[in-house]
Amino acid sequence: MLPFDLPAVSRGFAALSAAARADGERALAAAAASLSAIAGREVRLRARACPGATWPRAAAARLGVELCALPAAALLEVEPRLVVALVDALAGGPGDGAGATALTPVEASALEVLALAALDGACSVATIEDRLAPRLARGAAEPGSALAIELDVDAGPVRGRARLLVPAAAVRALDGRELSG
Repeated sequence: MLPFDLPAVSRGFAALSAAARADGERALAAAAASLSAIAGREVRLRARACPGATWPRAAAARLGVELCALPAAALLEVEPRLVVALVDALAGGPGDGAGATALTPVEASALEVLALAALDGACSVATIEDRLAPRLARGAAEPGSALAIELDVDAGPVRGRARLLVPAAAVRALDGRELSG
């Protein structure tokens, strides 16, 4: 028996390489630029890879991301108050989303448009498009032992969080490794 506990690290985090991190940083910058163009304001995105197991979020708007180049899917979870605040700000309001725990159909559609813009930007990075080919999907299951990427979103006065759950196969694909396991 060991005198200490080994932490549980997801397969996605264990597969994370310098090459995959670099591709992710380029995709993040391109997604932010694409979101800035559609939102008419500067959008900043910051990402942090989390090593541990993921747990479902209590209140989150969820979008599936099919990874057409792989037999896999990712999952994007966004705080509802972030989406509500963005829609409010884009409509000329103060950008208040306090208390929001679910989205209206209009807000859900706006989230899909914003996600499409972010995917369009991310796909401008050749390795993302070539090795993953991410496309927005109607629903997706949470990938097992995924790499959890916590996202901080700043769009003018609107701030919030999202999380991208990426399967280990996608992380390995960005590194050019085989898609086993």
